[in-house]
Amino acid sequence: MSANDIGHNYAMAFIESLKTPEDIRKAGSDLHIFSALLEQLPALARVLQHPGTPLARRQEILDEALLPMDVHPVSRRLFHLIVEKDRVQSVKQIDTAFAELRDARLNVTSAEVVTAVPLDDRGRSEWEHALGRLTGKKVSVSYRTDDALLGGALAKVGSVVYDGSLRNELERMRGLLLKERG
Repeated sequence: MSANDIGHNYAMAFIESLKTPEDIRKAGSDLHIFSALLEQLPALARVLQHPGTPLARRQEILDEALLPMDVHPVSRRLFHLIVEKDRVQSVKQIDTAFAELRDARLNVTSAEVVTAVPLDDRGRSEWEHALGRLTGKKVSVSYRTDDALLGGALAKVGSVVYDGSLRNELERMRGLLLKERG
């Protein structure tokens, strides 16, 4: 079984054990923070998967690491299972798979909006509303700027790109002018 299959299977079991959208959001946050913690502290990951350390001691160490996080009870059980089944190295894949399942379950899609200049709160709200109408879903938007755009914006929702940049418009006009010439 590949790491992606393992990640998907654990994520699927995890999301199925959660009852409410709030539980799903909280548990997803717990998992993401735990994944980041293991990445930032590789020594913790090594200790949690060290076969020479008794399982009870590894789970005590896990509980000590989780104490400041105030994790959801189902998250705690998942993390204990991950340590027990020696799947610490799969936490990142579990986190990635869970994020996809969570978004599907909560009818959320992610998007990226690239503009030539930073957007204010009103501009961001307008983008989120427009993309929500377009997709029929709640949209989680990440924003960035790219001064190469000159003006306008570029939006990517899933694999679909909406290019309303000034650069794209100039290229389109250039193509039309060359077409008329030739």
